[in-house]
Order: sequence, then C-alpha cells, then structure tokens
Amino acid sequence: MKRTDWQMDVDGDELLDENGEYIEADSNWQEAWMAVETVKGENAQFPTAGFGAVKRLRKRAGAAGVGETPERFARDLQIELESDGQDKPEIMVNMIVSALQFTAGVE
Repeated sequence: MKRTDWQMDVDGDELLDENGEYIEADSNWQEAWMAVETVKGENAQFPTAGFGAVKRLRKRAGAAGVGETPERFARDLQIELESDGQDKPEIMVNMIVSALQFTAGVE
C-alpha cells in the first residue's frame, strides 16, 4: 500500500514548498520511522502504538542486556511495523544492537 502524507524534517516540522504549501509525497519511510521512534502512550489518539527504539536500547544498555535479545527486539519491531500497516518489513539487528536497519514496505 502506497501512503502519502505531508513531509516532515528531522525535527518533525512540516516541510513547505516555495509557495508556502505543504509538500505531500510518499510517506512509507516517514511513517515507519515514527512508529519505531515513538514510545507507547506518547500519541494520545493511538496510545498502544509505538516501539520506542531509543528507550529500549537505553534500557538494554543499562541492564547489561537482561531480558532483551536481538531476536526479541527484531520480532517486537516487526510486529509494531506490521500493525502500522507496513507490508513484510525486513529487520536486521546485530548482536550488540548498536545498529538498526529496516526497510519500509516500498512498492
């Protein structure tokens, strides 16, 4: 499914064209990244949405890896992306979870 939405910069501000109009374009990557970055409860309209990657990685580092494995991290991330509407996201996590790569369902 190809999604379009207003495009945002890295700070989450909507991008405008030279006429001051919102720029609308393919948003699969943008929406997938927001699902990965957002923490559950952060969005009042969808309180159960969000993966909270940064929070999970910090928790993992502080707890010396207790309870969080790369496999669990990847599985939970895949579930979150699929529930957000991404079609078969590919997720690769290295053993120390210092690098995260995924592809948003681009058609």
